[in-house]
Amino acid sequence: MSAIQYIQKFHITNARKVVEGSPDRTASHYVVDTDTYYSEDFLTYFDHSLDDWETADLNSIDELETIYELVIDLRILKRLVESLDYVNKWGGLQIINWTKSFDDQDLSEEGLKMKQAVRDYESIYGEGVSNTKSEISEYPCLECPLCERLSAPRVVIDKNQAVKYVAYKCPPDHINHGDYYKWKIMPNGELVD
Repeated sequence: MSAIQYIQKFHITNARKVVEGSPDRTASHYVVDTDTYYSEDFLTYFDHSLDDWETADLNSIDELETIYELVIDLRILKRLVESLDYVNKWGGLQIINWTKSFDDQDLSEEGLKMKQAVRDYESIYGEGVSNTKSEISEYPCLECPLCERLSAPRVVIDKNQAVKYVAYKCPPDHINHGDYYKWKIMPNGELVD
């Protein structure tokens, strides 16, 4: 499960509790299934009953994800929580529309931080045509084929209220692609970019 999916399913309040409940900076992942923190650097897990780190019988995050279904990268979850707080601090949805009117080159460091926070917000809650929570949960976030960044789905409905296609949009990262990269998944599963 990605950090985005965790927030979509369990809400920002629970995500904040997970981030704030981290025992220390070495915790890199959170296992939802067992309410356990894991350190990728030291291959340890935090034992709540001992209030200390214990050696894990695992050699990698891949092994952890093989054993447990719901493993969250804490670094990404923390960034997303901070981004949502930042967007809400600056006016919520109003700031989203405002930041779209600026080019990245025209912005200060604070402005670029704001744009990143807006991108994170949109990757969680989507943007555009009918993104109700029930519709979003039916379609997964997908990695951009060019830069592997997760993008939230945008469900586009036709005049008969049927799903016309599910659209995805990745903002420019100026390394893998300089412009927005857009692609769609048609009802038959075909990828169109």
